[in-house]
Amino acid sequence: MSRTLPPTREMIAQLISTPSVSCVHADMDMSNRAVIDLLAEWSESRGFSAEVQAVDEGKYNLIARAGSGSEGLVLSGHTDTVPCDPALWSSDPFAACEKDDRIYGLGSCDMKSFLALALEASNKVNFDKLKRPLTLVATADEETTMSGAKLIADNGKKLGRYCVIGEPTGLKPVRMHKGIAMEAIRLKGRSGHSSDPALGINALDGMHQALDELIAWRSDLQARYRNPLFAVEVPTEILDSGHQIRLQYVLDRLDRPLRVCGMVKNEGEPGGGPFWLPESAGGAAGQIVEAAQIDHASPHQVEIWESSTHFNPVDLVCGLRDKHGLAYQLADFIDPTTSFVAQKSHAGQPIKALERPGLWNGSMARWNTAFVEVPLQTFTPVKTVFDLLRPEHQP
Repeated sequence: MSRTLPPTREMIAQLISTPSVSCVHADMDMSNRAVIDLLAEWSESRGFSAEVQAVDEGKYNLIARAGSGSEGLVLSGHTDTVPCDPALWSSDPFAACEKDDRIYGLGSCDMKSFLALALEASNKVNFDKLKRPLTLVATADEETTMSGAKLIADNGKKLGRYCVIGEPTGLKPVRMHKGIAMEAIRLKGRSGHSSDPALGINALDGMHQALDELIAWRSDLQARYRNPLFAVEVPTEILDSGHQIRLQYVLDRLDRPLRVCGMVKNEGEPGGGPFWLPESAGGAAGQIVEAAQIDHASPHQVEIWESSTHFNPVDLVCGLRDKHGLAYQLADFIDPTTSFVAQKSHAGQPIKALERPGLWNGSMARWNTAFVEVPLQTFTPVKTVFDLLRPEHQP
């Protein structure tokens, strides 16, 4: 049979050199169309009938089919990869680097090489003699939303009777594996008094009932489902008393952009200052509050405002990347509910303006914040033209 495909190593190298990162962060997410187009071209040159499915904006599936019928064999893989930081690689992640009998590159193992190998394997099959169809499936966004595979499942069309999925398993065939589901139950009580517990709601009592139900459900699952092929034959369940929830809460709080704000002592300059503000999910966070956000009809708020010791002079150091070196999506850390009415002027007339989240008081609301005192001489504001007459602005 005449060869119509590029050499296998060349196909692998082309697939690796064609970026198709799938990521929940929009600035790192990429289309997989270029990879799909390569696979479609090779499939059609081999004799497959190729169908490209639009999954979402910039996302596509490929279903390449040889032969006819409702049964047959499916060779399935995904076209996307996880993100990477090239600075952490010893070679170019988007170039196939052969070393020590291995091919290094983003997606070389998981799982672009499989798609090239599936095509190479088909090169040894005479399509004219097929009694059942041979189908090559390449899906989008397996690393994130599974949108490609979901579309195929939602269409309800059976592609074959058997399927080989080319995920890396150490070259050992894996017939099946267990799935996993994770859920969290949070019960919020109400404070009362030990002399009359009925005045409050004890969250621990409620959790005791929830645990009893979960244990009963686990017993029911284990009575109904059993597979002797697994070392642990029955479904399992891990009930966490709350440590994991608390740990995850701490990790989520730390995994945020960081701002370090230089503060000078308050000498009555107009502007915002550092305060602790309550959060809707509980707890408090360091925020910079503007005078316009204060309810001046509230003596309590005015007292707190006037007793503030420091002022924020717009000295700022920011950390914008996570522990993996990936940029945070800053829009995820805005408090969109933040707004206040400010006194402005227009055409010489006083007006009231509704201001949406600004840099200090909303756009950075969910950042981690550290306030650091800096020397007063680092702050030389110019709010009006008369401020230029100050000594610190003179030659």
